[in-house]
Amino acid sequence: MKNSSSVAKDVAKRLTHLSQGDNREYKSADMSSALDQVNTIIGIITTVVGDISAISLLVGVISVMNIMLVSVTEWTQEIGLRNVLGATCHKILTRF
Repeated sequence: MKNSSSVAKDVAKRLTHLSQGDNREYKSADMSSALDQVNTIIGIITTVVGDISAISLLVGVISVMNIMLVSVTEWTQEIGLRNVLGATCHKILTRF
């Protein structure tokens, strides 16, 4: 017993053979090859989107780290100034 793919190919060959004077060519297509191509494209798109997400996350982390570094640097001066002016540790902690 033949499967549908081989039957379709046989019919396409017979039709091509019968219409030799018409310059027509009949072809049969298998959906499994189209499905493989779609799966490959989806895999590529998934990889690209994942890479873009990873890069975006890295940029976000670096931005937050930079903001925290600037904030701590500014607070260090202010904490030192408050210590010099006589503020207690409790007052400094409640401020920040």
